Amino acid sequence: MKRSPPKEDPARRALEYGDGILWLAPTWVPRPPSIGEPGGRLKLDRRDLYALGMKRGGICERWIASTVRADNPGAPEDEGLSYVVFESGGELKKILLKEMIELIGDDVLGKRAMRKYGGLKSFTKFFDYAGPLPFHLHQKDEHLRKYGKE
Repeated sequence: MKRSPPKEDPARRALEYGDGILWLAPTWVPRPPSIGEPGGRLKLDRRDLYALGMKRGGICERWIASTVRADNPGAPEDEGLSYVVFESGGELKKILLKEMIELIGDDVLGKRAMRKYGGLKSFTKFFDYAGPLPFHLHQKDEHLRKYGKE
């Protein structure tokens, strides 16, 4: 889905700011204790591992170039989503990478990738758990749709 850029075009400004290189803010993702405890190797101060409280869990993951929301209980709407940071008018500003791709995806990912995939369909995660991750799987879109998830 392609949207029209607003009058003040933060997406284009973010692309120009880095001369085509996107400056991504760190995206930290906490996980509840039932999934695992943080290993403490993500270069966060140890006091920040539970910055969102014990109920939300420890920060065990860093997501890079994510256009997917983390599906955690009690999570804010933008948890897991990557922000592109840029300067405009002497101020630091940010725009969601997901929104930037919706607005100017042809310039960010290329026309061919946008035509074929419609957006960014993968991203990188750094996992830092103290122990092994529990068994889990990532369903295909067709299976997620059956349950109203995507």
